[in-house]
Amino acid sequence: MSLRSISVVIPLHNERDNIETLVSELEQQLQRSFVSCGRPCEIILVNDGSTDGTRETLDRRTLKQSSVAIRAVHLYPRQGQSVALGTGFRASTGDIICTLDGDLQNDPKDLPQFAALLDQGAEFVTGWRKERKGDKFKKICPSTLANILIRFLTGTSLHDLGCGIKAYKRKVALDLNLSPGMHRFINPWMERRGFKVAEVQVIDRARVSGQSKYGFARIFQVLLGLVLFYIRLCRASKVKRLPVNNSTS
Repeated sequence: MSLRSISVVIPLHNERDNIETLVSELEQQLQRSFVSCGRPCEIILVNDGSTDGTRETLDRRTLKQSSVAIRAVHLYPRQGQSVALGTGFRASTGDIICTLDGDLQNDPKDLPQFAALLDQGAEFVTGWRKERKGDKFKKICPSTLANILIRFLTGTSLHDLGCGIKAYKRKVALDLNLSPGMHRFINPWMERRGFKVAEVQVIDRARVSGQSKYGFARIFQVLLGLVLFYIRLCRASKVKRLPVNNSTS
């Protein structure tokens, strides 16, 4: 039997102009693919210390009537993407927890294939943006270099380590216990922890509003994160993996 309820967690930092389109697209896709089939859905929007009016826009959006539950969580000051994701995971209630970036570059139309793979036995599904969109120098080059570095040093077989669209069975998501900077290492972490991992090619759309948060300075953050990743991995290897209940609740 399929896992019933679905939560979508979206970390946001200064994405005011993308919120209405993002939530509307996602709401329509969840209604069409899941709610209409009797699978309850919710959207958790985590405002990570935004300074551009994202908070006010989120608060207004959550007051509108919707076919899915929509909640906003506000973090101040800015905590970083890893902490924002972890906060959203803990605030969610779904059997399946999906994530999207808040810049509209992930397409909600990809979500049904993620849920289908989890229903079929995968425990974690991650996206692969085989054809990238965006500024080659400011975004794609730094992201590619970070991917190469992490893949080489961790031995992961997965292609795209920075893709924001992912899906987890609930206990698997909570096993992450994300600390600052660790969102870059979710894929190798899942492989090293022995979870059943799947990878799906997804649509990558061009950013239309707001500014990219990428840059070459992130390479140094990746190097620091790698040290923390291996420290956590050594500690985790001494702890038995959480059993995952594949039945519906």
